[in-house]
Amino acid sequence: MHWLEDRIRSAARFSLGAILPFLGLVFLGLLGALLLRVRDPGLGVLAWPAGLFLLGNALYGLGLGVKSFPRPPGRILAPGEAPALEERLEAAREAWEGPRGAQVILAPDAWSVELTGVPMAGLFGWSRYHWYVGIYPLLALSPRELDAAIEWEEVFWSDYQGWLNLQVKRLATYWYRVHVHVEARLGERPLGWPRWCTAFLRPYTRQVVAGFQPFLAREFLRADRTIAEKHGVPTLVRALCRLAILQPLVVRRVFHPWDACLDSGLPLPEDLHRRLGAALAETPEGAEGILELALDGLLKEAPPLLRLRLECLEAEPRVPLPPSAHAYGRLLEDTEVAREVEGQWRARLQSSAAAAALGRLVEATRYQDLTGPMEGTFPDHPGALDYLKLAYDHAPWSRFDALLGMYRSANPDCVEACFLAVRRCLDRGRDSAAVFQARELIHRDPALAPACHELLAHHLGARGDVLNAHKEWDRARRAAALVEKVQGERRGVSLLDALESHHCNPAVLQEIQRMCLGEDRVAEAHLVRKKLNFHPDRPVLLLVVRWRGAWWDPLGRKRLAFQRQLQEACPFPSGATGFIQVADRASLWRFQGKLRRLNGLIFRR
Repeated sequence: MHWLEDRIRSAARFSLGAILPFLGLVFLGLLGALLLRVRDPGLGVLAWPAGLFLLGNALYGLGLGVKSFPRPPGRILAPGEAPALEERLEAAREAWEGPRGAQVILAPDAWSVELTGVPMAGLFGWSRYHWYVGIYPLLALSPRELDAAIEWEEVFWSDYQGWLNLQVKRLATYWYRVHVHVEARLGERPLGWPRWCTAFLRPYTRQVVAGFQPFLAREFLRADRTIAEKHGVPTLVRALCRLAILQPLVVRRVFHPWDACLDSGLPLPEDLHRRLGAALAETPEGAEGILELALDGLLKEAPPLLRLRLECLEAEPRVPLPPSAHAYGRLLEDTEVAREVEGQWRARLQSSAAAAALGRLVEATRYQDLTGPMEGTFPDHPGALDYLKLAYDHAPWSRFDALLGMYRSANPDCVEACFLAVRRCLDRGRDSAAVFQARELIHRDPALAPACHELLAHHLGARGDVLNAHKEWDRARRAAALVEKVQGERRGVSLLDALESHHCNPAVLQEIQRMCLGEDRVAEAHLVRKKLNFHPDRPVLLLVVRWRGAWWDPLGRKRLAFQRQLQEACPFPSGATGFIQVADRASLWRFQGKLRRLNGLIFRR
């Protein structure tokens, strides 16, 4: 890219991230203040709500425009506590003219080594730099690979990049954090003032975050080329691939055995970090599937854009052999910080085991409390399935088998009961039948696929078939990522989504029309369905109702109560996920053309 073109694009992104939103917020504030000054009796009825709406958006946005974000969590290293690590970080900073005064934070549970620029004072502020150093990468990477990872971070934030480049990176970090903050606030309170005060800010944050992605990808590739020239492509590729498989590898090889020790009442081994380092020093057999998951973007802890970065380096993705020595031994071994981390790991594992034991005790108590009400009503009791799941862990096997037979006879299509039957078959040693039923259950209900794959992985591991057990673990993680996408797609629907005609049969429409006819507050109803990327055979339907409700409902409570009432009473077809949106005529006005094109009108008084 030409030098001038690069500067022009960086200036455009700076304007998108700093100047335009500031001017927009000032304009909204002035317009809102002007509307509040309207004294005309006729226009004041409309001007005052509009003025408060615009002024609220402006004030909320300006508050976020000067917001400072907290530093990453972790243990701050005082000078002299880890001299070898501090010396290595300072040498990398001097070599690449990195940011000065970066505070070192040791994170016992982190999976990366990052130099983070935390935004301070909002749009026109500055970055406060922190080294966020995880223990696991120090135990997994060789000293040369860790040097490459550290210097990559210094190159990314180096003064060699230029002031404008660093400001764009600061703004990219700022807007990502604002986006997460706004989405979290809306998740806490789906209605009320946060939604009104982010009517302009929320869509803008999405656009800005998406607009910065090409720039960040280009900067990632530029830093990769710089580090590859100094340390060599093989070193950088090994570091990236090792970090990609690190988290699942540690969970399977180390955390699962430690959890099993605590569950069985055995003490944890001594020198946890040395045990972990020894486990990572073994050949990572079966990790090819983990690396494929990382290349497909299904591992959150893996380096971002892994497949693209390896392609640009013209390197084949491979599971690297373990290093002869890890960086932890040179930088933190035999320090007070290492002993402190060891104590934190041990305390966390023991508290996790204690919480799991308490949870089992609570479940056992709940099972005993439900046993009385279930007598004579099982399996017709509304809580029969929950009771059956509790009985698997807390009832004698003879009683559980009897309960399972009764429930499956009454509910032959219940997939949760089928899954419990598969687990029971594996407990009884009926391997061939259970494996066949688990494979069949995966195709029947994809939502149970992760649990079925994990069940098969435990079964194969107990039989000594480690290689196939690893493959089942990889399938479980891939299935879990797919289920997460499916659930996110089916979590909700609105008129702003991509929609299509409902394609419901006349019998279903008649039932929904009969419900609308029996409710006097329904003026008209439109039925549409959401366009799905996954499982379109199980549609997501949206019934949009225009109601004739109370004219005075400033907080929308009456409308929401009516919406919940319709949601419970609406006879959506089996296999479909149905949502209801109750709106007034003014809210539906801008969607009339869209609903007319989809032929969604099914009822009108």
